[in-house]
Amino acid sequence: MKRRFAIWSVLGLIAVLLVCWSALAQEKVHFEKVGRVNFTIKSAAAGIGYSWGSGRFIFQDKTYPIKVSGISIITAGISSTNIVGDVYNLTDPSQIAGRYTLYKAGAAAGVGMGRATAKNENGVLIEILAESKGVKFDLGAGDFTIVLEK
Repeated sequence: MKRRFAIWSVLGLIAVLLVCWSALAQEKVHFEKVGRVNFTIKSAAAGIGYSWGSGRFIFQDKTYPIKVSGISIITAGISSTNIVGDVYNLTDPSQIAGRYTLYKAGAAAGVGMGRATAKNENGVLIEILAESKGVKFDLGAGDFTIVLEK
């Protein structure tokens, strides 16, 4: 009797582990890096800031030009920022376009580095690494929009 219980316990544990492993494997595939963005933005702000710029989106060995614009809150300063980012959760290049919500906190005087994650309404995620030049202070959330140029 104890032996049967032990066998069923081990089989149950294996089944649970397989289900968990399957879920983790699906999650990893779902958020696999599929592309890269690289753009430069200029910004000017006193309270509410506005940013604009252009760059490129690389997806499946093709390069697509993009335009970027956005607003951030509780911002002050003038800066130029070079941004690179890994893109996740995208199957078609048109999905890169949209309004992204970005949560960040950072400051730069001279040259500063920052990291953030942004997500658009299509579920596309961008892990951002930004290098700012100039004098700028940010605190809070901001939105930005990416437009895929033709």
